[in-house]
Amino acid sequence: MCLPSINSAEARSSVILLERLGLIRRIGNGRYEQTAVSITGGSEHFNTARRRFNSEMIKRALDANESIPPTERNVSGLTLGVSHGCYDALVAEIMMFKERVKRIVVQDAASDRVYQLNVQLFPLSISAQKESTDE
Repeated sequence: MCLPSINSAEARSSVILLERLGLIRRIGNGRYEQTAVSITGGSEHFNTARRRFNSEMIKRALDANESIPPTERNVSGLTLGVSHGCYDALVAEIMMFKERVKRIVVQDAASDRVYQLNVQLFPLSISAQKESTDE
């Protein structure tokens, strides 16, 4: 069921890892269930793993943009001019948006598919203010 597909050895290895990490548990008849709706973490090891995961999901978004029909994906973007203060406000808004998304998903008892939601906000230029102070 994974996109892109994985082989049985990769699936088996992943299940073993998820069970060892306590993220899933066996419920019988060869079935597993999640132990939590979502996970969070704050250790440096977790932060490194999260950065790697985010990088992999960004790569998968590139593939999905070409291989998944638009009716099953939503890919969009904005290119904006912002100040540092506006950046901080946007980061706060993104955090609130993610919390609203989590609340919606937690209430979805009919979940039948796994989706990845990426939100990136990154500079495409150096700061004009920094540039003028370097002259």
